Amino acid sequence: MNEAKYEIIGKMDKSVHSPRFSPDGQKLIYLECESGGPHNKGFRLAMCTWNTKQVEVLVDLIGYALADEFPGLYSIQPQLPPRVWASDNCILFHTVWRSQQQIICVDVSSKSVSQIISNWSGYRYSWAMLDVWKNVLLATISAPNQPPVCVIGKMPDTSYYSGEEIEWVALDNTKTIPNIKWEILEYEPTEDRKHPKYTNLKYQAILIEPTQPEATINGIPLIVWPHGGPHTAHLAQYDLYTALFANLGYACLLVNYRGSLGFGEHSIYALLGNIGLIDVSDCQLAASTADSKFTRDKMLVFGGSHGGFLAAHLIGQFPDFYKACACRNPVIDLSGKIGVSDIPDWNWVESGLSYSSVSLPKIDDLKIMLAKSPVSYLDLVKTPVMLHMGTTDLRVPPSQSLTYYHSLKARNKNVKLLTYDDNHSLSKVDVEADVFINTVLWFSQHIN
Repeated sequence: MNEAKYEIIGKMDKSVHSPRFSPDGQKLIYLECESGGPHNKGFRLAMCTWNTKQVEVLVDLIGYALADEFPGLYSIQPQLPPRVWASDNCILFHTVWRSQQQIICVDVSSKSVSQIISNWSGYRYSWAMLDVWKNVLLATISAPNQPPVCVIGKMPDTSYYSGEEIEWVALDNTKTIPNIKWEILEYEPTEDRKHPKYTNLKYQAILIEPTQPEATINGIPLIVWPHGGPHTAHLAQYDLYTALFANLGYACLLVNYRGSLGFGEHSIYALLGNIGLIDVSDCQLAASTADSKFTRDKMLVFGGSHGGFLAAHLIGQFPDFYKACACRNPVIDLSGKIGVSDIPDWNWVESGLSYSSVSLPKIDDLKIMLAKSPVSYLDLVKTPVMLHMGTTDLRVPPSQSLTYYHSLKARNKNVKLLTYDDNHSLSKVDVEADVFINTVLWFSQHIN
């Protein structure tokens, strides 16, 4: 029997995944990022020439991109589709591009990146590449008012992509939801909230509104909704909750604050050490800007995990702005989460502290974490709060919600806690339905 052996490709200080061989077996591409640091960030696309084992970078990290320029490679779920090679020279896959997801083509020879142009370019969709087989492409398209549609297209030449329009054909006839409109808004932080090193950063939010006439009779309530992570992103794609909220007459403002994916590496690293500060101010600026369009006495806030962390911060730092708050498994006290989470490094990295597998917090470390936590603003909270807690949550332990609930209750605040036999995602069908229904009832109760 032959003895198994292995050899290392590339560098030992990198984290790699999604290896994909070219059709001729001569090239191996994979995604690569730095080990450690934030849990999600930009990737390099690296290629190994198999015969020589020589490794080169096809697509490098990008610090900052202007306007609609390519911001780098980002993925909500960091994994390439099983097949990405259209030929031995052409790779296709999707990437987060600010508040949308787009399909790109990477030319191996020239190391150039092109955004795929479609015959539906007049429409605004988020795209997801599912499969590539020679010149046949399979993908899905989606938008806040468009449930996912499977589409198939053909490339005229698989050896390279020169920017020609690709014609896609829908494989089903899922209809656009008629009573929802949406747009992507862009913001620039105020001068006092700009990052001292990355001063030119901007961010976005997706505004989703109901269009039915009855929704405007008494004013449209607005749900300010920051995402979790914090290094992920809201995408302009179909989401069950936002569609249901809109159908019930609520508008949603999905904020991609600084630190979100798809805006370049500077945006990711600007947030480290600044959680509870610049992410909060970004959300509040977006909410305050929308305040002129929506009824002030119907401003609401909703979020889970780090989004719940931000929701709790917003009602603590701006106690007179929001009429009701709903949090799903929120991070409330970073100092009380050490050693009881399945991501022990998260507290350290996001607080701007160094982490190793042998790290134990010093008093100064705990002070920093506590100062960045919503619990520091506990006495200022006036907004009624509903908490949704998963009893088997390993990421944000149930003690976080329980501590917040008991602390608010002891201060005679209006707070309600709902517990579920579920984990961090609260994604069981019955749980997801119950969370939504009770959130709507809570919101409607407090905005009359």
